[in-house]
Amino acid sequence: MNFQTLLFTLFLCLVQFVSAYPITKRFIISPSSPVFSLIAIHKGEEFQANLVKFNGTSIKLNTKDKALFGQIEASNGYVLNLPSLNSTNATNTTIDVLVNSQNQLVSTTRNGSASEHFGINNTFLTFNNSTQFRACPETPLNATTNSSSIEYDLFFDPRNNTRCEFGTGYDVKLLVQVSLPITFNEQTNSADIFSNLKRDAIEQEEGLFKRLYSKIFN
Repeated sequence: MNFQTLLFTLFLCLVQFVSAYPITKRFIISPSSPVFSLIAIHKGEEFQANLVKFNGTSIKLNTKDKALFGQIEASNGYVLNLPSLNSTNATNTTIDVLVNSQNQLVSTTRNGSASEHFGINNTFLTFNNSTQFRACPETPLNATTNSSSIEYDLFFDPRNNTRCEFGTGYDVKLLVQVSLPITFNEQTNSADIFSNLKRDAIEQEEGLFKRLYSKIFN
């Protein structure tokens, strides 16, 4: 067996090993998650589902601000980054999420001040491996006769002991919504309509191994 044949044999063994290894445990990781929006889910009278907003400083519910768009950056300690589409500011200022001393989710632009260990578990946003958050009213509930106009701040509440300044607040989970390039209608609907996503992942892996093969033998 010559040297080139030996390399080819080792390469095939590597391909089989990586293909059989679970994707979540492979040595190749993504530096960041896709960009996503968040929906606060709560079983209550005031709201059952509410789009999470960002007012430029804090993360809010039930406001007229623009929808929050987030991205978890694994390369920076799994911080929750708010991409520039959250702001009309043309500067390249990096905006991240900080869970402050009161456990409130606020924004920060100071380097190194962002809270680490955000994640996504079964489509819900997590912080320190917990999906528990609390929505607290920003003003007293009796300050207005229209409860639908009350804005809410978001707090991390892993032990269910966060005290809202006004009222008791609501336990919420933050559902992650990722936009995918999907076409679904009467003309395109078929049994394998969503298999394209799986094929794309396979094609990316095949491309990786082709480049590796080229570096070894060319």
